[in-house]
Amino acid sequence: MLENAVFKNTGLKYSYSVQSMRIITSNLLYNTFHRSPDYGYINRNAYDGGTVTLGISYLSHRNNPITNDKSWVAPNYESSIPFTYKTLDTNGIYQDFGAVWPSNINTSYANAYATEIEYIPTELEYIKTYVLKYGAAYLSFCMNNYNPETYAIYNDNVVGNLMHGVAIVGWNDNYSKENFNKGNQPKNNGAYLIKNSWGTDWGDNGYAWVSYEDKSLFAGGSQCAVVKDVAPVSKNEYVLSYDFTPPTNIQSVNLTGSNNTVAMANVFDVSELADEYGKIDKVTLYSQNIGSFYKVYVVPINTNDVKLPEMDKLGAVKAQGTIDFSGYITVDFNTPYILDANTKKVAIVVKFTVDKEETSTVKLYKESNQVGYGYMPLTYPGESYYYANGIWKDITGGEISNVGNFCIRPTLVRRTSVTKNSTLSTNQVRYQGKAINLNVYLNGNQLYSIKKNGTTLLYQDTDFLYYGGTISLRKSFLDSLSKTSPTNIVFEFTDGNSQTLTILPKSKLTSASFSGKIAQGKNLIASVQSETGKVTYYVSYQWQSSSNGTTWSNISGATSNIYKLTNNEFLKYVRLKVSSNNNSVYYYPNTIYSAKSSTKVIIFGDVDLDGEVTVNDATKVQLYVSHYTTLNAEQLYAADVDGDGEVTVKDATYIQQYVANLISKFPVE
Repeated sequence: MLENAVFKNTGLKYSYSVQSMRIITSNLLYNTFHRSPDYGYINRNAYDGGTVTLGISYLSHRNNPITNDKSWVAPNYESSIPFTYKTLDTNGIYQDFGAVWPSNINTSYANAYATEIEYIPTELEYIKTYVLKYGAAYLSFCMNNYNPETYAIYNDNVVGNLMHGVAIVGWNDNYSKENFNKGNQPKNNGAYLIKNSWGTDWGDNGYAWVSYEDKSLFAGGSQCAVVKDVAPVSKNEYVLSYDFTPPTNIQSVNLTGSNNTVAMANVFDVSELADEYGKIDKVTLYSQNIGSFYKVYVVPINTNDVKLPEMDKLGAVKAQGTIDFSGYITVDFNTPYILDANTKKVAIVVKFTVDKEETSTVKLYKESNQVGYGYMPLTYPGESYYYANGIWKDITGGEISNVGNFCIRPTLVRRTSVTKNSTLSTNQVRYQGKAINLNVYLNGNQLYSIKKNGTTLLYQDTDFLYYGGTISLRKSFLDSLSKTSPTNIVFEFTDGNSQTLTILPKSKLTSASFSGKIAQGKNLIASVQSETGKVTYYVSYQWQSSSNGTTWSNISGATSNIYKLTNNEFLKYVRLKVSSNNNSVYYYPNTIYSAKSSTKVIIFGDVDLDGEVTVNDATKVQLYVSHYTTLNAEQLYAADVDGDGEVTVKDATYIQQYVANLISKFPVE
């Protein structure tokens, strides 16, 4: 469940340590360190089965909740604390030689932990919806009547409480009822696809099918749950907690009329932590009071005796909402609660209310002493309190007992960060039509997610590959990026600042044009555009000429973005050819052409187009102005020597002055 939830929420595929879970939820802690059970304990063997409530309690914890003499963080990666099998000893008895306390269990940080875990009904539509949304759901049922040929399981009746835990990862409404054992088949088609925990040599590579109609799915002991949300595991955070075993015991309070408020509280001694940790910014809760309103408060206590205030004197509300489901939730504070360095204790109060017009029962869940499952909580006075009928009561009644504590777990945040920022081997790259590889230097952090432009999640193996500290962004993903603007790939880490890789797109050339006078001796300046904007480098230029505007020839040596027209182009059209080649880093290979020049190349003042400027040209202008002759496009362009867009007597005068050497060039030039 956790692995699927992490993938859904972060895009990363991690295998988390089964070994860590089975050891922490066993009697190994007590047996290895020979501690008296002053903090409560679990008595199941590390090689025995567990329960979903115990497993989920583990998944919802960040660190050791009961003592600092032996600490741990959870979850851990499978690669850090690998699974070890039980083996037969010389007497043919199974011995779990691998069940030893891992030396790195308090240092092998993973990337994420579960912040929301919901128990859901074992009903078809619920399960389909939740598996689709969260990737996998826990399911317990009877592992009976298995057909090894079709990997199909169906229980027509339930004998005893033979519950086995698996993960639902899919379904098939058309899975044939004929696949189940003869004489023990459901009435209709349809089955869940489950992933079992017995290795890949069982079932279909570890998978099997369970009929929708399996009777054990609806038995009293059957349970279903999902991990809904996760968050980064930060080295700058520490979770305070009293509950070590699952919260299955109930403190019920009836609410009617004016008595519409009930509250629970945990009081934590922070006197030895306040120097290092400076604020509380969230709290994890367990509740099944669906529809109830809750408010969270933090109350400082600086006296030896705990005296909790009345409901109207709890101070500022740090978080509030409605309980939407049964299970664990993590609630962010609207503003952090700042710890004074001299603070002795803090009470985290969770107040539940219902509408005054309604009659309701609020259930406060505590740990419970379940001998059959080996849970043994231990509760000290001054730790957990509940408020009912206008009075705060210590849940223990003032005596050490095993009544269990409430699940109220505040998260402390360090005053000074102990982490360094992660870095990337490069922060900018140009896409070249192939995979982009870069190194991620974690610097003690963990990669938490990769997002396109900081919003769209990238998924491992689909969008990128991740191995040995190297990220390889796949070509199929890169091809989908914008061709017109850069894309920012944001790398988020469990601690420290995020890092951004900017991918500059490779694009196609889209248009070419040029500016300048279409006259001999004048410069033409190229202008090229691509899908990503103006082009100035990394393309090749070739100027061309044509007598008829149809058949074109390259102008020898004219391969710069600026070309000075010569007498070779006189009375010819010109145009520009621009190419990008296979070796271009910035542009895909393609060739584009500009439009041809608006006129053929002329000499300013040469109105008769004979290649010289003479008195005859001035005369021709005068005849045109007097309407005695006409001029074609090239002649009009050559005649407008003052550049005002008209051919007038002034142009004839300028030509006469030029011929008489009174001016060396025309105003248009």
